[in-house]
Amino acid sequence: MSNFECSHPEPSVPQDQLEVYARASAQAATAAMERYAQAMYEPGDPHQFELQDRSHRLRDYVNVFAGGMLPPEALDAAALYDLTAESTKSAAAMQAVASARMDYYSAPGTRRGSEEYVAALINDMAHIDNEAKWYRNHKAYIEHTSGHYDIWEHPLPPAAIKDMARLGSEVNLESVIIKACEQLDGLVLAVNGMVKGQYQPGEQDLATLEAVIEAESFYGPLCETIGFDGLAMELRSQARQLRMFRQGKGDIVMQAYDICREGRQYGPQAVLGNLAQFGGDFAISSVVNEPEYNRHYADGMPYASVQLGEFALDLGDGVAMAGNWRLKSVGSLAYKMAQPGAQLPMDVMGLTAISDDPAELAQNFAAVVERTASSPRLEPRPAPSKEKWAIVQGDDEYIATVCSQLSPAFIADNVQIISRPRGYKVAKFTCLGAGGNLPVEMQFVTKADRRNGRTGEDAHIFHKAGADGVSYTAEQRRQAAPDLAELNRRAQHMVAHHGELTINPRSLYRSETDLVMTYLLAE
Repeated sequence: MSNFECSHPEPSVPQDQLEVYARASAQAATAAMERYAQAMYEPGDPHQFELQDRSHRLRDYVNVFAGGMLPPEALDAAALYDLTAESTKSAAAMQAVASARMDYYSAPGTRRGSEEYVAALINDMAHIDNEAKWYRNHKAYIEHTSGHYDIWEHPLPPAAIKDMARLGSEVNLESVIIKACEQLDGLVLAVNGMVKGQYQPGEQDLATLEAVIEAESFYGPLCETIGFDGLAMELRSQARQLRMFRQGKGDIVMQAYDICREGRQYGPQAVLGNLAQFGGDFAISSVVNEPEYNRHYADGMPYASVQLGEFALDLGDGVAMAGNWRLKSVGSLAYKMAQPGAQLPMDVMGLTAISDDPAELAQNFAAVVERTASSPRLEPRPAPSKEKWAIVQGDDEYIATVCSQLSPAFIADNVQIISRPRGYKVAKFTCLGAGGNLPVEMQFVTKADRRNGRTGEDAHIFHKAGADGVSYTAEQRRQAAPDLAELNRRAQHMVAHHGELTINPRSLYRSETDLVMTYLLAE
């Protein structure tokens, strides 16, 4: 379909060797789980099946949202993590867990250092869980659940950036991803119970509320900060779905689910294909992977309701661009649809073209909006809060640069200018794609503004915090920006070196202590 490809990280260890390690370690992890289950449960005991099935699901979630970006042994840590809770049940369970882990650590074919690495991740996750429990006991959480208002209607503000940065410095970031996937698994099961009418309010409410709050205010922001947007989106989506079901708005959730399912069928090609139809080419990739096991999961519901990835678009005549795309999550869409007087938002499908500089952005934006305006299969449509379907927002210099590529007549008829001396600069438009059914927003930003939107003083996390009731002053943003940048730097290093078994020095101490105890307890 295309002569160019979207970007993917290259491992620092040869791919064929990584695949050998992955097969050996996955077999070892599966055998370890089976040994524990056989030692502690009678054949046919449903707890045995539940333990093994959950182990597969956690492995799948990590593969879905981070597959190819972490060492294969990180998936083993996800599969083995459930044994942590099992070890607290009895002395016999503790010994059986130690024996199962020793089976994994000593399995033939696994690479040197895998035992220290997996032990470090497992112990990191216990450390992260303690941090989340501390957060639940925070004054803000206690006030949130004190009965002053409907706790299912009001999200808790996100954790402080300095606290996320501190936690990130104390653990391997792989552990954050695995722990977030564990949280997601519980949320999805609860949502599915709501869909099927199997969830009974009562004793489950507090535990479910705690999981919702942790997802939207702790794990979600932390995953977004380190660049795992798909996992962050899915956590927030499931949390919002649960909130809406508990408010009696499950019908809106199901409407959103149907819209998103239709959006998945059309995909970003509903826009890109129409733009390239009369000259050009395009390519699309997804960063949400297919599950490895895909068994007994939610009666056919997908592992991820979110869809996102990368695209490249070549319109010919020297106009080419690349960027990201995403389908709005079920929870986010349902939340928007539930607002008083709400209309269907125009960003059900969102694309962001990333340019080197404002001059290149201006050229790309002009080429795309002109094709959109003349396309028989794309219908320009203003967003509900806007006067026109194309928007240019920024300072005077930025506005002048972007508008220089468009005729005065086109600007007068189609473009709304929003002057903002400071803050996020963007050119964008909204339209209906796929024959008039799919609301689409396409943004155009520079690499610098994109980077600032993730880790700078105008980072999206500040905007999100403001929407949830937490305001950062300009000085607080300036002070927090280095913490965001450092977390993002560490995440990029992790992905770039995902073939290596690198252990945070603070994690190493915990893993060494755990390994000694495992050796002592194992039979």
